[in-house]
Formats: sequence, structure tokens, C-alpha cells
Amino acid sequence: MKKRNISTSSSTLYISIRRCLILLIGIRLISAVTNVNILSDCDEVMNYWEPTHYLLYHSGLQTWEYSPQYGLRSYFYIAIHASMGKFISFLSIFPNEKIAIFFGIRMILGTISAFCETFFYSSVTHYFGSKIGLFTFLFLFSSPGMFIASTAYLPSSFSMLFLMVAFGFWMKDKLGMAVFCVAGATLMGWPFCVVLALPLAIHSIYSLGLFKTIGWGLYSLICFVVPSCLVDFYFYEKLIFPPINIILYNVFTSHGADLYGTEPWSFYIINLFLNFNILLPLATLSLPIFSLWIYLRPVLGGWKSILFVDISSKLLPLYIWMGIMLKMAHKEERFLFVIYPLLCLAAAVSLVSSAEIVPLLLRSFNCDSIKIHKVVRFIKSLIWFGVSLSFLLSASRIVGNAINYSAPFFIWNHIASVETNQNREVNVCVAKEWYRFPSHFFLPKGYEIRFIPRFGGQLPQLFDSKYGTSLSPPYFNDINREETSRYFNVKDCDLLIDLELPNVKETYLNDMDWIALKKAPFLLSSHSHPLTRAFYIPFLSSHKNFFANYTLFEKRNV
Repeated sequence: MKKRNISTSSSTLYISIRRCLILLIGIRLISAVTNVNILSDCDEVMNYWEPTHYLLYHSGLQTWEYSPQYGLRSYFYIAIHASMGKFISFLSIFPNEKIAIFFGIRMILGTISAFCETFFYSSVTHYFGSKIGLFTFLFLFSSPGMFIASTAYLPSSFSMLFLMVAFGFWMKDKLGMAVFCVAGATLMGWPFCVVLALPLAIHSIYSLGLFKTIGWGLYSLICFVVPSCLVDFYFYEKLIFPPINIILYNVFTSHGADLYGTEPWSFYIINLFLNFNILLPLATLSLPIFSLWIYLRPVLGGWKSILFVDISSKLLPLYIWMGIMLKMAHKEERFLFVIYPLLCLAAAVSLVSSAEIVPLLLRSFNCDSIKIHKVVRFIKSLIWFGVSLSFLLSASRIVGNAINYSAPFFIWNHIASVETNQNREVNVCVAKEWYRFPSHFFLPKGYEIRFIPRFGGQLPQLFDSKYGTSLSPPYFNDINREETSRYFNVKDCDLLIDLELPNVKETYLNDMDWIALKKAPFLLSSHSHPLTRAFYIPFLSSHKNFFANYTLFEKRNV
């Protein structure tokens, strides 16, 4: 297949596949094993880490989505990660096996992501040329968005990896394998991401034919649906297909996911800017800039329309997804994970196309070659300045997140070193900070999480051996109605973790009953400057940001 190289000039800008893989593995392992990449989404903990802990240790929190009455989540996806954890437990030489499993699974996810990103990079280089390939790699490597998504234990991250490989196969004209990977992203990850494959489906039907495309689709269904249904039947003890259930709940119920909060359209714009900084406007303008580049290339002749359709089909999914997401009332950062690699690619296309457009315009005005050469040199300097600025902003964002929000990791990790005189189960209580609980992997054996009344919605419940995974407990609902059966009496708590807000005295905290064992600083966004809380700025952030204590308390009589 002939590559669609946007650059008109020869380029020595290239990074080898081996070096690309090594660098990506390195940055993904940093994301996996350090507190730099925080658990920013409670859905990751409650719906994925907790069921994984249950499969490994027969204890954990269950959400209503795992009740057989609703069946919105697949145990097949959980079982894949639990098998990783089982493998790590056999190899673990660390005293705290559960912590080793937690970070070990993240390391595996990060390594898999690095391989998928490397394949994506090689396909981009093959299809677009080395310049766009290099910038795509640099943006994948440096962006805070990819830093977070690559090691997140979420279906949207899982789908992101499958889609990267799918687009990689598409760019190498291996359409059958591309269809197969899209099916994996949809059936094993997140079913809504299928809309990203609409241009691919049209291309596949045009090139392979309708029947061959359907054949690949049926083959994919057998490969993914059959094992998924078998595993889910084992756990639910009835035939269930979670991808259908989650679509029915989110699309065809009167409330759907809006029960869990709504945000204005600007939520995604701000989020994308924080995670991709100046790459966001570049990616947003990629299709218009590329269209202008096509228009100014007279040497293409009759190939213009073919080249435009071919390349724009790879950029279009980014616009399709953003158009859908911006209209949805319920917004989550994780919903954008699937387009992160495409955003990096679109920004690279925009950057290289822009560099080519200026000399083309100057030539159209009959400017002399010396002037054009000077302008080209200036543009190159400007491009590398922009890339350097993006790197700096990205590093500032990642470091800022680590400094500002890593306190829960430190505090929960400290629990293992707390000695108690109890000969019974130790109750670790949370109130308003329930959603920052990093999972049972941070609780030693004999310790249990408990919820103090402070939340008006539905909290998860410990898996009950009476119901297991196959019976529907009576205390779950799908309308986020508060269930008081979750609550625990604070008088029976042994340890308590809470964020000490200024000028707020919680009723469950009494100076006579509790002593502070460990404190860590946690940023209060409402009291801090928007710029310094979003990006770490040496010397300035420490003066403009306000921190409260994230504290582990112990009852005095323990």
C-alpha cells in the first residue's frame, strides 16, 4: 500500500520502533508504579478493582451494576485482570501481596498500552510519513491524557487500546483485522465506541465487499461473545449480555446516567485542554488545515479528491465522537479516553500540514526562494518551540496532579503499618471521602471498609456470601436511591479517614474520641488559584494553592 505522506520535503525525522517501544514502556511504568498517576475515578475502583479483589480474595464491594437483576457489567473483563493478579501473586516477593498485585496489574496494562501505541506509531509512519509519525509519538509519550488512560483499569481504556490497533491495521490496509479489533473494543470494552468505526465500516464494505465485511464481523462475534457469555453465565448463572444491558440502561431509560450528575459542554473542552494543552486547538483544526493543504497542492491533480477522502476518514472519528459527547448531559473524563490517540494523530497532521501550507502560499505569490527558505526555517523553529511548550505544560500538569491529589494513596497505604490490639475485624470508616477509597487492595487482611452516613445516593455494598454473584440482593436499585443498609455506626469504627476542611466541624469527628496517626496535604480546589491548581509552577504554586490535611484517625481506646 502506498503511504499518504503529507510532507512534500524529505525528512530524516524518525525514531526506530525499538526505541519508541522502550521509551513508551518506561513512561507507562512510571504511570503504573508511582503515586503520580492517581485514581481519579471512583468508578474504576468500585466497578473494576473491587470485583477483581472479590475474585481473588472472596471479599470486596459490589455495585448495583453487578446484580444479576441488572447485569450491566461483564465478569469476563474482570476475570482477565484477575488472572493477571493470580499470576503476579505466584511471582510476588513483596511482603504486601495485595499492593504488589494492584501495581503489578497496572504495570501489565501500561506495558500492553506501550505495545499498542508502538504499533499505532508504526502504522502512522507507514501511512502518513515519518514527520507525522514522529510528532504522533511525541504527543502520545508526553500528554497527561495518555499518561492517565494508559494504566487505567476501565473499559474505555481497554477500548482505546483495541481501537489504536484497529486504526493501525486500517492504515496498513488490513481491513479484516481492523474490523476484528473494533469488535473487541465494542464487545469486551465499551459498546458505545462502535460509532468511531463508521468510516472504517464504509471503507471495509467498499474495499472488501459487504459479505466479506459481515463475515469478519460474525467471526469477531464468535471470538468475543462466546467466551464472554460462558464466563458471565458461570458467575450470573443465567444467560446475560452486559453490552446490550448497558446500552438499554443508558439510552432507553427515562433517566439513564444523568442521575449521576450533569455538566455543561465546556467540561470536555477544559478537560481536554488540561490533558493535551496546545494540542487541542491543533487537533480541532486538523480537518480544515488538511483541506487547505489539499487545495494548495496543484501537483496532485486528479488525486486530490481521493487523497482527501482517504486521509480525512482517519480524522473524522475524532469529530464524530466529540459531536456526540458534547451533546450528552452526563460527562466523565473517561468517556474521552477512546479518542486520545486520534487526538494526538490529528494534532500531528495539523502541525505538519501547517508547516507545508505557508511555503505553498508564498510560492503562489511568486516570492523568491531565499525569502521562502527563511520563512521555512522560522516555521521549523516555531514548531519545535510549540512542541517544547507542550512538553513543559504536560510535565507541569502531571507533577501538579501528583503533588495536589496523591494524599489518598499515601494515607491508605499507611494503614498496613498501623498496629491495633483488636482480636476482631478492624473497621476502617469513611464518610464524605468514600469515593477516594483506592480499593481493598490497600486494606490488610482483617480490615474492612465501612461507610458513615454522609452521602445521599446509593453506595456499593460488600459482596454477600448469601447471594454471591448469581442471586439478586434486595438492597440494590438502578435510580441512585439512598440505601441506609450501607451505613455503619461511627461508634464502632476503629480507624477513620477524612479530609479536614477549614471551618467545618464534622459531627462524626470529636477531639476527645480520635487521634491523628498520619496526615498528608490535599489540594482544596475552591481555595486555590485556577492556574496553579491545574499546572505546577515552581515557587508560585506553593503560594497560590491551599492544602487541607487528608488524615488517618485512630480511636483513642483502640
